[in-house]
Amino acid sequence: MKCFFVSVFYCLLIIVISKQAMWRHGDRTPINLLPNDNKESWEIGLGELTVDGIWQAYHLGKLLRQRYDGFLSKTFKTSEIYVRSTDINRTLMTANAVLQGLYPQTYHSDNLSSVWHPIPVHTVQAENDKV
Repeated sequence: MKCFFVSVFYCLLIIVISKQAMWRHGDRTPINLLPNDNKESWEIGLGELTVDGIWQAYHLGKLLRQRYDGFLSKTFKTSEIYVRSTDINRTLMTANAVLQGLYPQTYHSDNLSSVWHPIPVHTVQAENDKV
C-alpha cells in the first residue's frame, strides 16, 4: 500500500518541460531524372517542394496545434519554440508551412500581410549538424 501512494505522489509531480517533433519535407519534385524524362516538365525545378507538399506541411502544423494546444501559446514566442531545418529550399519551405499551420494567428496591422507572418527557422552548416 505504501508503494501505491508513493507512485501516485511521484506521478503528481511530473511536469512536461520539453517536447520534440521531427519530420521530413512534404511532396517534392524528383531529384534525378530517368533517361527519357524531360527537365522542363518540372517548372519549379528538381527537388523542390510542390503545392501538395506545402499543403501537407500546413496540415501537419494544424495537427501539431491540436495535439499541443495546451502546451504552446496561441501566438509564436521565441521562449517556447525553436525550429531548425537543413539549408535546402524544400525543407525550409516545409518548416515555414508547418509553422503557419501551428500558429494560424495573423498580425492585426494594415501594413503587414493578413495571410502570412514570419517565424524564424534556423539552420546549421551541414558539417556541424549532429541531428
